[in-house]
Amino acid sequence: MVQAGYQARTLSVLLDDPAAAALSLRAHMEPADLMALILILAETAADVLRERGEVTLHRPNRDDQSPNLRT
Repeated sequence: MVQAGYQARTLSVLLDDPAAAALSLRAHMEPADLMALILILAETAADVLRERGEVTLHRPNRDDQSPNLRT
């Protein structure tokens, strides 16, 4: 139940400028809430990319010459 006189915080952001939206949200949100939003957006983006077939799981093999994958 919402208390009488309570007004949820709102904010307008420019959707055409992701950097400006991020700066505005960072300035007006608590760090824990911002982290929750980041995780939700990352999960949603991954779902969309998987549905489009644009993301596959990369499993490096031992022959991979990437410096951070050497054992």
